[in-house]
Amino acid sequence: MTDEKLDIFLNNALKPSNLPDNDVNRSLMDKIRSLNEADSELKDGKNSEERDRRLRNARYPISWIYKVAVVFLLFFAIGTPAVYAAKLILDKSEVSEHGVTVGGTANDEDLAEPWEDVPEEKIGTEEGKEGDLWYSKEVVLTNGVYQNSYYYYNTYEDAIKDSGFPNIFSEPIGTPTSVCYVVTEETSGGQVVKSDAFERALDTIFDYKGYKIYLDQSIMPGESEDSVYSVCMNKTANTRNYVSANGITFTLVDDIEADVDNWTRKGTRTYVILSYDIYRGFIYFEEMNDEDIHDVLDKIVLE
Repeated sequence: MTDEKLDIFLNNALKPSNLPDNDVNRSLMDKIRSLNEADSELKDGKNSEERDRRLRNARYPISWIYKVAVVFLLFFAIGTPAVYAAKLILDKSEVSEHGVTVGGTANDEDLAEPWEDVPEEKIGTEEGKEGDLWYSKEVVLTNGVYQNSYYYYNTYEDAIKDSGFPNIFSEPIGTPTSVCYVVTEETSGGQVVKSDAFERALDTIFDYKGYKIYLDQSIMPGESEDSVYSVCMNKTANTRNYVSANGITFTLVDDIEADVDNWTRKGTRTYVILSYDIYRGFIYFEEMNDEDIHDVLDKIVLE
């Protein structure tokens, strides 16, 4: 498995979620704290790439569980489901020591606290057939309830066609090295219980002048207007704004203690949350200078 696929798997572990009531949340957190066996097995005799793959593979919609070293995404669904009003500007970002949030305020201590991964079971794999745009598919059951179907593509454009997500770039930003479309569905008794996906996400890694750019695009049908979306970091610094050639104001935040080069050392990643209309997501630039970052941001369009 390539390093790029491993990056997709880890970030897939860290996805939006609905907040249960306090009693359920406390019970789940206590249980998750005890789930150390899988991580210990991976540390004994297996390399860091395999550990990253396992962490990426977990997708489970309960808040505060997915936290690992780098990125954490969460939703608080408060109130009745609603649809966001269409808008072509990014939601305002609030920066704290350990993350960036849109739609409200997150407790920084919670963003900073580590959690273990959750149980997952590989259900099966499938190769794409003639006429399929995807070339490989993997199905994983997380915590015995949430079925995650991972579809892999050779190009970002093919994944866009299949997933229905917008192509946010006016022109290519580099060479895609890994493209994964993920459909998360709730199950009961081994059968999917809802016709609509709980969540859909498109995760793409690009090579840009030898640097890595990671793009996450996601949508959770029926989310509340009061949802809070956060990206968790090890240590934020150097917050600044940039107005692109298309007139979009982006908030850039550095994680100066990010695990870079496939978790082999500490370095800097620059994050931008891409939250607008019905879409949530982020893009990060690994150890890139602002001039190159601006070049990429100038190619982003919101339609």
